[in-house]
Amino acid sequence: MIVRQGRGNLPLCRSKQSIQLSIKSLSAMKNFLIILTFTSFLFSCKKDKDAAPELSARVAGTYQASRMTADGQALPLGNGTELQIILTKASAETVNGTMKLKLGGNPEPDESLGLLILKDAGDSGTDIFTGTDKVGTVSKSGSLTVTVEDDGVEYKIYADKK
Repeated sequence: MIVRQGRGNLPLCRSKQSIQLSIKSLSAMKNFLIILTFTSFLFSCKKDKDAAPELSARVAGTYQASRMTADGQALPLGNGTELQIILTKASAETVNGTMKLKLGGNPEPDESLGLLILKDAGDSGTDIFTGTDKVGTVSKSGSLTVTVEDDGVEYKIYADKK
């Protein structure tokens, strides 16, 4: 073995055995780092896309009517008139509807709207059906529009989620 003195009296050369041990430990460390990097990449990958919320979860809530029309003509909602539509989750794609009405500040009996079927309408929101008849839409911003026909008159109720 040849040992030369360098700066600060440190040896410049090492023995063959110590060099081989250093190479082996570097090789083992390199393998460890490769395995660590591979497992990090493997476990950091996202497994699944986040599931979109159920249609019923998107539309469930209480909607306060802001205006109403009959065959396109505005109907006033003043003088203590309040109209609420409450949609409660029944399943992933259905809700139960209830309408609450106050006339002159006096509550009327609640009216059941029954089981309503929901269908995704893409960018426009969620469509609401009774059977195969479309009766309304809930926009992505939370506005509800309900269309019903009674005695040949088409009524539209416009409501916002509370």
